[in-house]
Amino acid sequence: MITRVTLAVAIVLIVTTGAYADSLLAGSIWQQQQFSVGNTINPGMSSLLNLVHGDQDAWMGQFVDVHNEHAAPVGLSIMPVAVGSFPCQDWDSCLTKATQWQDGDLDQTVEADGKCGVISVNAFLDAAGAQEQTIGASVSPMMQVQTLGVAADQVLMRSDGAGSGEAKNNAAVAQDQFGANAGGSVDEYSYIDADQIGKVDGKAGSTASLVGGLNVTTGQSQVVY
Repeated sequence: MITRVTLAVAIVLIVTTGAYADSLLAGSIWQQQQFSVGNTINPGMSSLLNLVHGDQDAWMGQFVDVHNEHAAPVGLSIMPVAVGSFPCQDWDSCLTKATQWQDGDLDQTVEADGKCGVISVNAFLDAAGAQEQTIGASVSPMMQVQTLGVAADQVLMRSDGAGSGEAKNNAAVAQDQFGANAGGSVDEYSYIDADQIGKVDGKAGSTASLVGGLNVTTGQSQVVY
């Protein structure tokens, strides 16, 4: 269910401006971008460790970086200096212009150490983002919409002999879009920083279990007439 929720973030925006774009003046700009780590069937990142008795240890790490960018006209600076602040560009001219960028950093690590115990460590991490903007030519309306989401799950269990297990999920995702025409400028920015850490340990004869879930989404839109 978590994967379906986060993927919906990226799907929502695709059909938002079809009719609006049909009535734009020549020289207008439409931009759309999205990313998804995970789909409706499979989790984006998953790590599963199972230790059954014996003296053993295991470790697994996965790391994903995502970056998308758009600019019109070509040569426009993409990355903002700060939120809503782009470097020394003539935003007051009559030229219609727009930029978009997305950046995602996802890290997942799991480890387990067993001394005759039965240990299971499972971690799942999904992320998705999408944004869309239409910047009309001259003093035409400007529209922006964006959504961003992160979901994570952890299930840790330990029984029988001594041992420990640990799972870590981290996601830092951000997106920004900026547009301007002769009528003014618009900007939207979204950012999510999520951490999830689970740990179980114990001595022989004890039983420990942990289940953790994290799900966060953000969305915003604006229209300037």
